[in-house]
Amino acid sequence: MSYRKIRSILMIFLISVVGTSILSMFLYNISTQIIKMQIEKQKESSLINLSNQVSNFQDRISQAVIDLQNTQDYQMFIESMPFKDYASSAAIIRNFVNRLQTMNATLDYVDSITFYNLENGRKYITNGGVNDELQFREIIAKFKDLQAPQALMDTGNNGALSAIYIQALPLFQLKPQGYLIFHYNSRFLSRLLQNEQSGGSYIVVNEKHQIIDRYSRDGKQERSVELPEKLWEPSSIIGDHVRAVSDHGYFYILHQPPNKAWSYIYSIEEAEALAPIIRLRNIVLLSTAALLLLSLLLYALSIHISWKGWSRISALIADSKEVQSKDDFEVLFHKIQGLTHNHNQLRDHMNVILPEAKDAFIKNMLEKGCSKRDFVKMKQYNIALGNHPYQVFCLEADDYKTMRELYSETDMRHFEYGIACVIQEVMNEVDIPGLVVVESQARFVGIYETDKQNGEAPFNAALQKIRSFVQQYFPFTVTIGVSQMRSDLTHLNLSYNESLESLKQKLIVGANEVIYFTNFLRKESIFSSDVHEIENDIVHGIRDKNRELAYIALNRLVDIKKAENVDYRSLQNYLINMVLFLFRELAGDLRFINQMSMSEIVRLSTLEEWTEWIRTHCIDCLIEDIIQNEKKQYDRIADKLVQYMHGHLEEDLRLHEVCKQLGISVNLANGALKEVHGMTFTEYLFQCRIELSKKWLRETQMNLDEISNFLFYSNAQNFSRAFKKYVGLPPGLYRKQHQTSME
Repeated sequence: MSYRKIRSILMIFLISVVGTSILSMFLYNISTQIIKMQIEKQKESSLINLSNQVSNFQDRISQAVIDLQNTQDYQMFIESMPFKDYASSAAIIRNFVNRLQTMNATLDYVDSITFYNLENGRKYITNGGVNDELQFREIIAKFKDLQAPQALMDTGNNGALSAIYIQALPLFQLKPQGYLIFHYNSRFLSRLLQNEQSGGSYIVVNEKHQIIDRYSRDGKQERSVELPEKLWEPSSIIGDHVRAVSDHGYFYILHQPPNKAWSYIYSIEEAEALAPIIRLRNIVLLSTAALLLLSLLLYALSIHISWKGWSRISALIADSKEVQSKDDFEVLFHKIQGLTHNHNQLRDHMNVILPEAKDAFIKNMLEKGCSKRDFVKMKQYNIALGNHPYQVFCLEADDYKTMRELYSETDMRHFEYGIACVIQEVMNEVDIPGLVVVESQARFVGIYETDKQNGEAPFNAALQKIRSFVQQYFPFTVTIGVSQMRSDLTHLNLSYNESLESLKQKLIVGANEVIYFTNFLRKESIFSSDVHEIENDIVHGIRDKNRELAYIALNRLVDIKKAENVDYRSLQNYLINMVLFLFRELAGDLRFINQMSMSEIVRLSTLEEWTEWIRTHCIDCLIEDIIQNEKKQYDRIADKLVQYMHGHLEEDLRLHEVCKQLGISVNLANGALKEVHGMTFTEYLFQCRIELSKKWLRETQMNLDEISNFLFYSNAQNFSRAFKKYVGLPPGLYRKQHQTSME
C-alpha cells in the first residue's frame, strides 16, 4: 500500500471522525429539543390538570357554602345577628360553629374555617390553633378592594405565604354580613400531586410571582427557588397560556390559567431531564474518536432512532386502527381521532337536517313565489337558480291508488327514490342545472334552467327520456306537466300552478304523456301568462305594503288594449274575477266582497276607470286592512308585555325569558313595543321601574339601598344617577319636596 493511499485513508478517517462528531453534536441538539418538547407536552397537561383540581376544589367549597346557607343553623345565626346577649345566643353560635366544623371535616385540604362578622369584627373559628396568626383585617381590606363575591388569595403566616379562600355571605346579595375564610392545608399541593411519578418540582405562585407552595417527589425542598423573570415574557409562549424557558441549568414550564389568581410551574434540572441523551452523546463521541466503524454504526443508529419517531407519526396519521402502544404520539393521535369522529357525527346530523329544511324552503317558494328575502336564503342553501330562464315540471305517477294496493310502503319508497335518481341523472347527462323535490308520495316537482342558445329542445328531450325510462323499467307510468318558460323567480308559483294545470289535462290527453301548458293555452285569449304575472306582482306589492310596486303592476294592464282581439265582456269578467281573487287571497274573509257595489262596477266603462277603481277600492283598502291587522296584533302583544312587566317589576326581567313565557318571538315583541309605545323593552322597563320608585319614595320610608336592590341596580349611586336623568331631581330631593308639599 502506498503512502498516498495511507494518507488518503487517514484523511478519510479523520474527516469521517470529525464529520461523525459534528453530526453527533447536531443530533444531540435535535434530540435535546425533541425531549424538551415531549416534556412540555407531558407537563402542560399535568399543570392544566393541577389547575383544574384547584378549580374543582374551589367549586366544592362553593357548593358547601350553598349547602351551609340552606341549613336552619345558618338561618338562625344570621337572623340573630348582631348578638347583644351572647349568653342567650350561645346555643345558636355553638350550633353554627358545629356546622362549620362539619363542613371543615368534609373538605380534605382545609385546615380551618373562620366566619368573620362584618358588624362587630368577631371571628368564629373551627380550629383556633391554625388561624390565630392571620391578619384578618388586612385580609378583609384586600378582599373588599377586589369587589368580588369570592376570591382565592394568599397571606403571610410566620414569614411564609399560605393560601386562603374567601366567600362573602349571604350569597347573591350586594351587601354581605360576613365572610367565610377557608385556610388551605400547608401540604395542599403535595396531596394533589401524590400520584405524580416524574421527577422535578411543582410550584404555585401568586399574581406577584411569589411562591405559595412547592412540591417534588423526592422531597427535596431545601433549595431556594428564584424564578427567572423571562419566564413571564411573551416571547416564551409555546401554547395557550403556557410558557417554557431554560435558565441557569433548569428547565421551567409555566401555565397561567385565564382569569385566575394563581399560576403553576414545573421545573427540573436539565441534566436530570436530559440524562439519557447526554450519556448517548458521550458514548458517541468516545466511539467516533476511537474507531471509524463504530462511529459509522453509531451514526446509522442515531439516524435510525431519529427517523423512527417520525415514521410512527406517519403511520398513526395514515392508519386509524387502534394500536396497543402508549407513547405520546399515540395519545395525540387518539385525541385528534376523537375530534374527527365528533366532527363527522355533527356533519352527518347536519346532512340529514339541511335537505329537509331545503325541501321545505323550496315548497314554500313554489306556493308563494320567491321574495327578496328568499334570494338570500337561496345563497345559504346553495341553490343556483335565477341566472337563466327556467321551467317547472310536475311528474306524477299514474294510477297511484292501484299501486298502493299492489305494493308495500317500502316498495313505494324505493320507487320514489328511484324516480328522483332518474330525474337527476338524466338532467345531469344533458347538463341542465336545477333541482327536484318530492312534493308527495306520487308527485315530484322539478325546477330547471333552460339555455337561451339551445332553447327548450334539450329540456323537452330530457323529459321524454325520463318518461320512457320509467315506462320501461318501473311497474307503472308517469305523466309530466310542464310550465311555460319564465325569467323572474318571483313568478315561480305561477310556473308551478301551470305545471299542475298541465297535469289536469291528463283527463283529455291521456296518461304516460309529457303535457305542455303552452299546448292547451288558447293563443287567441287576451289572458296570457303576462296577466297572471301582473296578478302575482300585485299580490306581492300588497303583502309587502308597497303601494308603488302594486300600482306599477296594475298599470301594466293598460297594455291589454294593444291586443287586437280584446273583447269588452271578457275583459270585464276578467277584471271582476281578479278583484274577487285579490279579496279572497289577501283579506281572508268576505267583508270586502260583501261591500262591493255591482252598480258602481257596471258603470266603469274604460280600462283607466277600472285601474283607478282597483287602486282605490282594492289595493289601498287591502294594504290599509293589513296595516290595521298588524296594528291590532301589535296592540295585543304590547298589552301582554306591559301587563307582564307591571306584575313582575321586582324580578330580574329579560326580554327572551318574558317572550318565552308569553309564547312571543323576540323580534315581534320589540317591534310591538316600539310601534305602540315608541320604546324598546329595556326603555319601557326602565320607565316602569322609575315610576315605581317614585311611588315608594312618596309613600314609604324605604332607603335608597333597598329600592336599588328591589329594582336590580348594582348600588344606590347607579339608581340615583338613573333617577335624576329621568325625573330631573335626585331621589332624596324628590322625596323631600313631596313630603313638604304634603305638609
